Amino acid sequence: MTTDREYKSIVEGLLYVWGDPLPLADMAKVLSLSVKEVRRLCEELQAEMEHERRGLVLRFLEDAVQLTTRKEHASY
Repeated sequence: MTTDREYKSIVEGLLYVWGDPLPLADMAKVLSLSVKEVRRLCEELQAEMEHERRGLVLRFLEDAVQLTTRKEHASY
C-alpha cells in the first residue's frame, strides 16, 4: 500500500520533471486516485514546502499545479 508520504514524493517528482502546470485530473489518472485526493495531497505538500521554506514552492493554477521558485528569490 502506498502511503501519503510516498504519494507526495511521487507528486513532487512528477511536477519537477513536467515543468509546466500539470492538471490535477492527469495526476489522478497516473496515480489511480481521485482528483479530490490528489488535491489534498498537493495542499499538504504545499504546506510542508512552505513550512520548511524550500526554494521551490507548489502553486495552484485553477485545476493544475506547478513547481516554481520562490518569488522573493527572483533577484538571484
